[in-house]
Amino acid sequence: MQLQEAFMRICQRHQCSTDHSDFQSLCTLLESRGLITVKRHKELRLSKVSLRVDEKEVEYVLQDKALLAACLYDSAVL
Repeated sequence: MQLQEAFMRICQRHQCSTDHSDFQSLCTLLESRGLITVKRHKELRLSKVSLRVDEKEVEYVLQDKALLAACLYDSAVL
């Protein structure tokens, strides 16, 4: 499954309206903050995204954020 597809499913499941430009903006923001690395490809959908922080640390920080925590633990969208 593509990361963007998972993002769109999560947004739909939580009734958040979004489009492809929202996903691209989010990736740009996360990359500028040093949280992810994006290896660009000619075709945007073939770009590779890598997490630059420890997954457990992210879960710990987001545990107080109900929506984000629910998204992290919701394997149904995958």
